[in-house]
Amino acid sequence: MKHLFIAHSHSLFLSVLGVIDFLKLKEDEVIVIYTRNYSNSLIKIPYQSIDLSLIHEDCKTIVRNRTQRNITIKELDIIIDQLVSDKYVAYVPHLVFPMFQILITNTKCSSFHYVQETPIVFKSAFSEEKSIEYYLHRFYNNTILHDKRIWKSIKWTIPAFLKNAALTETFAISEEIFQYLPRKNNLIEWPKLHCDYELNIEYPCFIFESIIEMTAIEPEIYFDAIDKLIKDNAIEFNYVKFHPNQSIDNREKINKLFLKNNVQMIELPMDIPFEIFLSKFKSLKVCGFDSSLLVLAKQLNHVVVSGRENLLTSFIYRRWYSQHY
Repeated sequence: MKHLFIAHSHSLFLSVLGVIDFLKLKEDEVIVIYTRNYSNSLIKIPYQSIDLSLIHEDCKTIVRNRTQRNITIKELDIIIDQLVSDKYVAYVPHLVFPMFQILITNTKCSSFHYVQETPIVFKSAFSEEKSIEYYLHRFYNNTILHDKRIWKSIKWTIPAFLKNAALTETFAISEEIFQYLPRKNNLIEWPKLHCDYELNIEYPCFIFESIIEMTAIEPEIYFDAIDKLIKDNAIEFNYVKFHPNQSIDNREKINKLFLKNNVQMIELPMDIPFEIFLSKFKSLKVCGFDSSLLVLAKQLNHVVVSGRENLLTSFIYRRWYSQHY
C-alpha cells in the first residue's frame, strides 16, 4: 500500500512529515506530490517525490472545459499508474480543487484523509452542512457537469458517490483545526528541524502580511497600526518576517517606523520558513495582525500579541475580512 501526500506550502509540508511519523510509514511506502511550484531546499526527505505543478495549473480550468478535463484526468491517471502498482491512500488539504478530486476518485485510491494546511479555523468552511447552496451545486454537478471524477464543491460537503468517504479522518497539530468536521482527528507533531540560523528568543518577532498589496486596507491606517504595535512591544533589537509579496517600498517604510521608535529591525531570511522557527524554539514573542503565522504560534504555545483591533477603523479592511474569514 502506497501513501500519496500533497505538499504545496511550508505548513502543509511540515504536516505531511508529521503524518508520516505518526503513522510510522516506511520510506518505500511514501510518495510526496509537489504542486504550485513548491520546493524546500532546507529539508531533505528520503521519500519518492514528483512535481505535478503543471497538471495543477491545467486543473484550474477543467470544470468549464470538458475537452481539457478529459485530457488532464487521463494524464494524471497515467502518472498514478506509473507510481502505484496496487492501491494507495491519498492525503489532501481539502477537496475543493479538481486535482485532489481526481486523485481520490482514481480506482486505485482505497481511502483519503485531510491534512492540516493552515492554522486558521474556518468555521464557515469546515462544515458538511447541506445548505440551499449545497443543493444548487449538486444540481449543477448532476445535470450540467455530470462527471464522477470532479465536481463543483461547496464547503466540505462530500458527494454521495464517494463510497470510501466514511473512512476519512483528519490529521492536525491541534484539535481546533478540524473541530467542525464530523471526523476522527489525529493529533500530529511537526518535526523539530535543524537550521543554521539561530534566533535570540529574547527578541520579539514581528510578522507583516501583504495586506496593502492586496488593497485590503488604507496604507495610512496600516502603518499607524504598525507604529503602535512597535511602540507597545519592541525592544532594542527585533526580528521581522515580511511576506514574500510585500513590496520593497513598504518594507522600507516599516523599517523607518522601527528607527523612528529608536529600536533596530533584524529581517529574517526569506528562504527560511518562519514555521521552522516556531517548531524549533519555545516561548517566542510573536507580534502582528492577521497572519496565519500568529494563529500557528498560539497553537504551538508561543506568546502572541495581535494588533488587529487597530485595523478595525478601516471599512475596507472590515469588508475584506468578512469576505475571507
